[in-house]
Amino acid sequence: EKAPAGMPLKIRDFELRESDFKLMDYDAQEGGFVVTLDKISARVRDIETPLSDKKTSYEISADLLQGRDQRPAEIRLAGWTAFGTMDTDASINLKGLYLPYFSPYYSQVTEAAIGEGIMDSRSVLKIQNRVMTLNMDFELSGLLFQSYELENQLFGLKADEILMFLKDRAGRLKFPVVIEWNMADKSVKLKDIIRRSIEQSLRRLVLGSVGNILENTFKKIDEQGIEQTKDELEGTLKKVKELFR
Repeated sequence: EKAPAGMPLKIRDFELRESDFKLMDYDAQEGGFVVTLDKISARVRDIETPLSDKKTSYEISADLLQGRDQRPAEIRLAGWTAFGTMDTDASINLKGLYLPYFSPYYSQVTEAAIGEGIMDSRSVLKIQNRVMTLNMDFELSGLLFQSYELENQLFGLKADEILMFLKDRAGRLKFPVVIEWNMADKSVKLKDIIRRSIEQSLRRLVLGSVGNILENTFKKIDEQGIEQTKDELEGTLKKVKELFR
């Protein structure tokens, strides 16, 4: 028989100050991986049970602990969710994430091992009709790898060439990623979608970078003559060929 409905509950305004939360994630690694949030401040409005289509708005900030030797990362989350349908519109900002500490998570997307690296990210999360769209801007600094993927690749491209083309003068690697996932399709795993989205983003960025280099080279050819830039053009084309081999 259908179970009786629980007692309705409505909370108009809910606030947390200086709270903490600890999760043991047994899906991330065998034996569990501890995720700890500290100094949580939160303001949540319009919580209802049973769940309804009414929007629950929230503003949350917290420190994400990542070992004794590293400063906590900072998390900021703001937006709304209608928990009856899971429709969502929210922004998520992350600053100072120490990548080696969270290897149980990034290793689900790549076999490469990161020895050092800090990640900042800004994201906009939208869910409508069980379809999730996540627009993310990444900035990686101090990135050093202990090992790459098979045949010295990263996401299907030559690792050394990716880093050469995409790092700026300060050694930072910036790139956007758009992730789209039909949450109702249980045959598709989110980690596979994330990897494919990163691959597509990196390829677009590399091709755009190569296009700029070739454009500048052709300008030099037009201005200075073919003989002076022949070696430079051949070197660029060789790098492009190696990158996609």
